[in-house]
Amino acid sequence: MTLKLLWLVLAVGMVPPVMRSATMMAVNPILIGNSKMLEKKLLALAGVSEARIAVEECVVYLRVEKEHFDPEEAKPLLQ
Repeated sequence: MTLKLLWLVLAVGMVPPVMRSATMMAVNPILIGNSKMLEKKLLALAGVSEARIAVEECVVYLRVEKEHFDPEEAKPLLQ
C-alpha cells in the first residue's frame, strides 16, 4: 500500500514527454562544406530540437515538434 501511495505521489508530478517526429530534407551540395553553421541555423528554427547533416547523402535529418515546425522556413536555408 505504501509503495502504491509513493508511486502516486511521484506520478502526479510527472510531465508527459514532448512528441517529436523525424523528417528528412535535401541539402544543396554547395552548402555541405559549412555543415556546422547550417546545423546551427536549423536548430534556431521554431520546433527543431535536433539536426544532423549526412554529408555523403546531401540530406539533413531533423527531429521536430510538428505543431511548431514549418518546413517552408527551412527550405531557404537548404537551397
